[in-house]
Amino acid sequence: MKYQQCTYLIPCVPKSLKINKPYLKCAHFEDGICNLVSPSEVESSHVVLKGATYTSVGVLIENSQTRRRKQAQSRGTVLIYCKQVTNGFLIHVYLVPMSKSQVIKVIKTKETRLGFRWIDKSPYIKFVNKDITYTIRGSEGVTLESEELHCLYSVTEHYPYATVRVPEKCTTVKLHISEKAEKEDIWSCVLNEEDLYGVVGTPSTSSSPSDSEDPKAMNGTPSTSSSPSESGRARTFLQKNKEKLCHRLGLLEPILLSLNEKRIITDHEEQSIKSHNMKLQQNRALLDMVKSKEAEEEFYKILKKTDPCLVQSLEQPI
Repeated sequence: MKYQQCTYLIPCVPKSLKINKPYLKCAHFEDGICNLVSPSEVESSHVVLKGATYTSVGVLIENSQTRRRKQAQSRGTVLIYCKQVTNGFLIHVYLVPMSKSQVIKVIKTKETRLGFRWIDKSPYIKFVNKDITYTIRGSEGVTLESEELHCLYSVTEHYPYATVRVPEKCTTVKLHISEKAEKEDIWSCVLNEEDLYGVVGTPSTSSSPSDSEDPKAMNGTPSTSSSPSESGRARTFLQKNKEKLCHRLGLLEPILLSLNEKRIITDHEEQSIKSHNMKLQQNRALLDMVKSKEAEEEFYKILKKTDPCLVQSLEQPI
């Protein structure tokens, strides 16, 4: 049954309650799906909806705070920088919107200048909000010198960060980030002895400082320090599954961020990949670039971190 014009009454509300008209919506249900439509007219006691073609209709007011919260959300990344100090380690933790590559660059420049090094540990967070205060917690034995984190958008060396001091006796450190006064974690990671000592170039656990400035890495080509079997496995994985990856790769942001951080791709190359209109074209451009730079192994490792389910699915025998 179709109607040329339908009028729906709003339940009586106190006069002191001011209704923000842009947030007033008509909710109609078709096949179990709710759709929101702005009414044609909004009066003090009713709303008018013209040309309605449905019968199950309700009127609701969208919470303005919820709307602002959604608008302020973005994907985020956690940056961990570590430096060996007397009797232990000093760790700086940043929470940054993933889209703000310039912010990430400024932080990296400042921390490197101060003698800190980046630790690659599960950086991706689905949602962060610039209007929310976050807090960091650590496992027993560590000292939190500053616990609060704020996710800003400005490019500045004074970007807020949390400070964690780890005594030398701690071989495993657990870090958790949550919204302030909330118990549920939005991010967590474990730093082991290899992570902590690796950032200061201990020969038995990681590459030395000179390795991080390897000329091949500076030119966008990954180092070949890994075993041939690992490199060959990664290359075979990409060759065998290229078309499937083109269609099934998920979010590219965490992958591109990691490739950029590892100096495998430049900012210009990252933007070139993003410039394609269709997701399939972006995925194909990424895989072609990885192959041209012989960075299959690094891409494979990143993919196992960002989308382990996809890797497991593709590696399962048919």
